[in-house]
Amino acid sequence: MLDESLLAFGILKPAIKKETEINEKAITVSDYYVNERLTAKFNYQKKDDGWFNARQRKGVVLHSILETITDLADLDKLIAVKLQEGLIRRAERDEVKQAVIDVISEQKIAGWFKNSDRIISERDMILEGGEVKRPDKLFVMKDKAVLLDFKFGAPHNKYIEDIKQYRDNLLKMDEFKEIDAYIWYAETGNLLKVS
Repeated sequence: MLDESLLAFGILKPAIKKETEINEKAITVSDYYVNERLTAKFNYQKKDDGWFNARQRKGVVLHSILETITDLADLDKLIAVKLQEGLIRRAERDEVKQAVIDVISEQKIAGWFKNSDRIISERDMILEGGEVKRPDKLFVMKDKAVLLDFKFGAPHNKYIEDIKQYRDNLLKMDEFKEIDAYIWYAETGNLLKVS
C-alpha cells in the first residue's frame, strides 16, 4: 500500500530567488562583448603585478599573429580571432593591425614574403641533443632560405645563439646551401642580421 505522506502528485515548480536574494554585485549580461568597460568592471580589483602587463600582452598577440601570418590578406581574420579569444580589445584592433603591417612592410621582410616559394611558420625542429625548438618563420626560396625570429623584449645574446643554432641545424640537413638568419626587435623596429 502507498504511504501518501511520502508522495505527492502535482507539478514541480522551479525554485526562483526573490528579487531581494539576488546578489547586488552580480552583473547580468544578455550579450557578451570584450571591451574596455566590461574589462574594467571585471578587473577593478586586479592589481598589475608587473609580470604580464598590457605591453607584454600586446607583444604576445603581435608575436602570435606574426608567427602565423603568411599573407597580408589574412591579417583581418587573424585579428578577429585574437578579438574573439579576448586577447585584444576592439579599441586596440587598429593599433595591432598597423603594428603587423609595419613589420611586414619592412623592405627585407616584405621581399621574403613576396619572393618565397614556401613560408614555414612555427614548426618543431629537433636539434642534435634532442631538444625541440620552434623558429618563427622560415622563408624558402629557390636558391636559399631565410630564418626570422620576432622578439618583443630587450635584445639578449640567447636570441642570437638560438637562431644560429636553428641555422646550423638546417644547414646540416643539406636541404639548403645558404641560410640567412635575422631577428626582428619590436621595441626598436630593428632587423638584425645574425652572422
